[in-house]
Amino acid sequence: MSDPIDDVIKLAEEAKTPEQKLAMYKGLIAAGQKYLTNEKFAELFEEGQKIIENETQEEISMFFMLYGRSYNSGEEKWTVMPVMFADWPPPEEIDGHKFGKSGAMKAVGASFADKFPDYMLVCITHISEAWMVERPKDSTDDMAPSEDPNRIEVAFVHALSMDRRTSWRSNKILRDEAGNRTGYEVLREDIFDPENPLTPDKTNQDYLSNAIFEGYMMVKQKKEAASGKKG
Repeated sequence: MSDPIDDVIKLAEEAKTPEQKLAMYKGLIAAGQKYLTNEKFAELFEEGQKIIENETQEEISMFFMLYGRSYNSGEEKWTVMPVMFADWPPPEEIDGHKFGKSGAMKAVGASFADKFPDYMLVCITHISEAWMVERPKDSTDDMAPSEDPNRIEVAFVHALSMDRRTSWRSNKILRDEAGNRTGYEVLREDIFDPENPLTPDKTNQDYLSNAIFEGYMMVKQKKEAASGKKG
């Protein structure tokens, strides 16, 4: 018997109008409740916010939390795999093969599939810090944010579920004259709304987290094909 999520995903190819897309996403998310409820998704997103609000937290360049739920038993079991990149971005090539950001993320997803074969990767929380500059849409200024005197330091938290539920928030990092962190100020956020699953805009999803899911699914499908099992 096919997985309910697989059935709904097939409808995506036929979803042309906004009404059809809305119905498709609502169906997908309804099926996804079996693995990750909306309440749990919101909880995992806020866990990411707590990490950046920890004033003793060291600088975060690129940090991911991969959450898996066991699907081989009736009871609810969870596991989490934290991944931090001390050096970012990763090398573009390794031993003559293309790697880069996408390759690094796919390797992370593949690692989860290998380490936790009895768990389904259901949600990824991505936390990062960067310089940001607000400019008019018609601005021709191409100065790097890190070099702009009007730059601000921000921390981002983004959560993405396997069925494409999305929430994100940008936080301005506040510091005292000595450079110590004193708090955070929310700049923007777009939080998943079960009644309007087309927002946040699906085109603005975190491509790094998407690549992690891709790497995970490639290994998972290979394992299932090798064992003769389905989904």
